[in-house]
Amino acid sequence: MAVGKMVILRQELSGWRTALTAAREIQNQAGYVGLEYVDDYFHFMGYQLSLSDTRSDEKKALVIDLTYIERTDGGSDQTSVEIAWNPAAGRYQEWAYFQDPQGFRPEIKNPQHWKPGDKLLPTPPR
Repeated sequence: MAVGKMVILRQELSGWRTALTAAREIQNQAGYVGLEYVDDYFHFMGYQLSLSDTRSDEKKALVIDLTYIERTDGGSDQTSVEIAWNPAAGRYQEWAYFQDPQGFRPEIKNPQHWKPGDKLLPTPPR
């Protein structure tokens, strides 16, 4: 389904807390999820959202697949960002399924910003 914004809330003793937000960028309480840099010139049109109960490694989990919508017909040529709950970290994180090593990827707290003509610095290993 196409969405412009998605928010996941977690109920705690003190009330409801935002666990994950997908708007222009995807963020949790620790930082940005599923990106290397922020493209300041990207025209955000929303996401194609898909939910599943199994990660790409066949483990049972709530899986959120988000793909940026790139065209007015709702299509995209990008791969999706797979997000799942990481019980070790206690938060939703990107599950990197086509990367070596496969596994949860840490967030980026202060990503670089890019615009046409900029050269990005090498991204430090995560």
